[in-house]
Amino acid sequence: MNKLFCILGLVIVVSGCATGGGNIEGSGFDNAKYTLNYNAGLNRLTSNEPSFAMEEFLKAEEHKKTPELYYSMGWACFLLKRNDLALAYFDKSLSLDKNFSSSNVGRGIVLREKGQYDEALAEFNKALENILFHEPETAYFNIALTYLAMKDRAGAATYLKSTIQLKSDYLPAYYQLALVYMELKRYEEAQDVVSKLLTYAPDSPESRLLLGKIYLKLGKRASADAEFNEVIRLAPNSDYAREARDCLTGGDN
Repeated sequence: MNKLFCILGLVIVVSGCATGGGNIEGSGFDNAKYTLNYNAGLNRLTSNEPSFAMEEFLKAEEHKKTPELYYSMGWACFLLKRNDLALAYFDKSLSLDKNFSSSNVGRGIVLREKGQYDEALAEFNKALENILFHEPETAYFNIALTYLAMKDRAGAATYLKSTIQLKSDYLPAYYQLALVYMELKRYEEAQDVVSKLLTYAPDSPESRLLLGKIYLKLGKRASADAEFNEVIRLAPNSDYAREARDCLTGGDN
């Protein structure tokens, strides 16, 4: 998946933190220090600095223990490729609030990374069983990614479409579904999906690059070149632009 759509995990962090419960109450001072350190950790995490994020999260833990804190610590450990420690933190999150199902999704992602696909699917489905879970689209999306890891493209497509039906502006699902259709050589359907995606993110260079490649497969050279030129205009110094220039000069392959 391209760069813009690889931020899903951090999107889940932000959404998950908004739905937490089960906080252990502290003094006003402790709450203030917790909030300061926790927000600093989130900023580090979203800047892809997981080691610095953990430093802030550990400081926050000295003042208060919350499910969203341990959830975020799980993500930091996952980004540091400390999968077993990530699972331990997700478990701590769930021990404080069994309904903090973003941590089930986090566990599922780690288990998928470890190649434990059945266990991963069980975690995603556990999240979906929780009627209080506010981001079920993340579970559907990750079920789709797990099916892709299992080389089941048809199953992945089914869950990607379910994700979109549940949350019509969930952009990573559109992008991944278009890639699946490309792999299945269902180019017209891939075109439709990317066109819909671009109604939400018209200035997305990676989406326009993908649409250009789809047009090439459909034999629509002029339309493809228009998309490649738009990629170059939107992000002239990016890897997307370099690939677009290659496509402009490299024929239909």
